[in-house]
Amino acid sequence: MSGHLDPSLTDDEIIATFTPDERRLHAWYENGGMDQFRSGGLIRGLEAMYPDIEDVDETLMTFSDKWLDRNSRRNMMPVSRSSLLTRIRETSCRDPQHLLQTILSIQMGNIPDLLVGESRFGGTLTGYIITVNPRAFHPDEPFDEINDADNAITLDPAIVAIDIDTISSQQSSLPDATPPLSPAQKRRRENRNSGDESLVSVRSANSDDFLDTEPDVFYQVGKLMSCAGVDWMKIRDKPIREILRDTKWEHTGYSVVVKLNRNGYPTGPVFAIFAFSHLASTMDGLEVKEIEWRDHLRQELPHVRSLYSGCDKKFFLAQMAEKLENLDHGVEFDFAIKAENKGPVQRTKVVGFGPSRKIIPFEVFPATGSSEDKRFRMTLIDDSD
Repeated sequence: MSGHLDPSLTDDEIIATFTPDERRLHAWYENGGMDQFRSGGLIRGLEAMYPDIEDVDETLMTFSDKWLDRNSRRNMMPVSRSSLLTRIRETSCRDPQHLLQTILSIQMGNIPDLLVGESRFGGTLTGYIITVNPRAFHPDEPFDEINDADNAITLDPAIVAIDIDTISSQQSSLPDATPPLSPAQKRRRENRNSGDESLVSVRSANSDDFLDTEPDVFYQVGKLMSCAGVDWMKIRDKPIREILRDTKWEHTGYSVVVKLNRNGYPTGPVFAIFAFSHLASTMDGLEVKEIEWRDHLRQELPHVRSLYSGCDKKFFLAQMAEKLENLDHGVEFDFAIKAENKGPVQRTKVVGFGPSRKIIPFEVFPATGSSEDKRFRMTLIDDSD
């Protein structure tokens, strides 16, 4: 049987292990022979086709284990840290098919948690890992309400847009962490207001909006977890395998993203972002749901935007490193705060053709200081949905 086959064998190396009878079944299968038995009668049909094979049932089972299960065996192989980082770094995120291939390979593969080092942020030195998941959180838009713009290609929600400069400058005058209106909230407000003075002014983005500056677009790496239940100082010097195995890791509520470069590859700085929205299963499929982050008085709950119990600093978005490779066991890093309160997190699209293709956000929010921006901020403060 093939249970002892090395998962790292190539297709040619697996074929080299076939017996003569298994080679015959391989040729039959690769030539589409299975199609005529979709409705049943496989074993009896093969016995009629190959009367000289002593035990067709056993031979077919061995061949199936070796050949048809080869990808399952490969997926069970632990992916090394270096291989994972290379896979992420070399993903062309403005190519939807290449992006999807990376996402599926990570979701199906045996991907170990990434030990990314330790930080004193918030007053206590503790260790952190990333549970790898390219769809760790969801942008703010409702899942079923994204429409493709002309000449634009919608990207997987693993790629998100966050306008760092805009949310950083806007929040200096915001009184609390009330988030921007979602599209659903905007429609409800439109339905109950006769005028437009209280509406959020947004419009579909196009490539001309980013002629002078590149938009801030990111690839999701996964969920950020912190050491919990044990004294980090007592285990931090142990081998990585023991730390990952013996430590209890607690979800911080944050996810880790890597900024894309101008060509759409995740090679830039690494950020932690608090995940307010997630995909949730419903009777009708999937929908985006915001976490319960405020009480009945609309005050932020104590655990929200807190890396760990007792952390004395909070943020929405912070930079962790200049690149993902810099975060590793034994590395001490900081969370350099870029925005304290929540800002828009959008889905993205690809516009343009050939070398001029660009990944941009779906919408453009008004510029800071404009009259539109003042109405925008008033809706943030006044919204009661």
